[in-house]
Amino acid sequence: GCSVWFPAEMLPWFLAALTLAAAALTAPALGSHLYAVFDDRPNPAWDRWVSPLETTLLRWIGETGRSAESVAAYLQPLLLSNLLCGAVALALLLAQPGWLNPRGFSGLRWDLALHTTISFLTNTDQQHLIPEQSLGNLAQLGAMQFLMFVSAASGLAVGFAVIRGFSGRAIGNFYRDLLRSLTRVLIPASVLLALFFLVSGVPMTLAPPLQITTLDGASQWLPRGPIALFEAIKQLGENGGGFISANSAHPYENPTLLTNLVSTWAMLIIPAATIDAFGRFVGNRRQSNQLLALVFGLLLIGVTVAMAAEQAGNPLLTSWVSGGNLQGKELRFGAPLTGFWSVVTTGTMTG
Repeated sequence: GCSVWFPAEMLPWFLAALTLAAAALTAPALGSHLYAVFDDRPNPAWDRWVSPLETTLLRWIGETGRSAESVAAYLQPLLLSNLLCGAVALALLLAQPGWLNPRGFSGLRWDLALHTTISFLTNTDQQHLIPEQSLGNLAQLGAMQFLMFVSAASGLAVGFAVIRGFSGRAIGNFYRDLLRSLTRVLIPASVLLALFFLVSGVPMTLAPPLQITTLDGASQWLPRGPIALFEAIKQLGENGGGFISANSAHPYENPTLLTNLVSTWAMLIIPAATIDAFGRFVGNRRQSNQLLALVFGLLLIGVTVAMAAEQAGNPLLTSWVSGGNLQGKELRFGAPLTGFWSVVTTGTMTG
């Protein structure tokens, strides 16, 4: 009965349009919050709980939070903090102690550890390793996920420093921007998204991998771990990589069609909201709305081309294969939605 009024081949297009519309419609709400956070506007609901923590941490590192006097003065703590964070993650990958490392993985080779650290610190997120066969939970949490938060927060901080410059405001203080990116945006948003993933079936546990016996009698390790929060910051922070090497094609990271669509929305929402916040900073929402329309229009062109091509299949293979392109596709969701995912991840730099 459903196919009479809604053809099955149109369902992926409807879901893609719904996801893009959801990102566009929710962007102003988050954009308003980003504007309040990075323009230092009073927000009693947040200030009461978060401001004492931010003030204590700033005092602990010897910072007053006063705005930098130049671009160089803003960039210096950015480089220093990223260097220190990278050093911590590198040391952890090289050592991999036994704590939260139930399978006893040894430290990575120095060049692989260095490449992985630099990759995740710069939000490039290349993985020249199989995480579930190379990294314990401590390394996943203390190195990979830690750098996902640091790189995304650094990007937000610098982005809004640039926006302040466009709007004629003082450039701000990097350490303060970094903390506010974490405490008021990325950590609370990641916790909420992780709760959704958890309810949807994504594992969130420190229990060791499960050793099982397969149907043919072989022994196999079933990877599990604190994946829900890892997945949340991966998508919200524009990070690639994955807790498991198959990334979001693995049912532990992306178990259902709903998690697939929400993950796609999560990749879009902070970039879209940042554009909205830009309009609020410069006092011209019309300009930010036009910019949003432009980038969504470009994204829509890519989505349309990719989904149509993947759904049509290869005419040279019709004598062997009918339907859409299946090679390299997520078969649970189909070729068109896989094309949609690919364009969104690339367009937002997650992929």
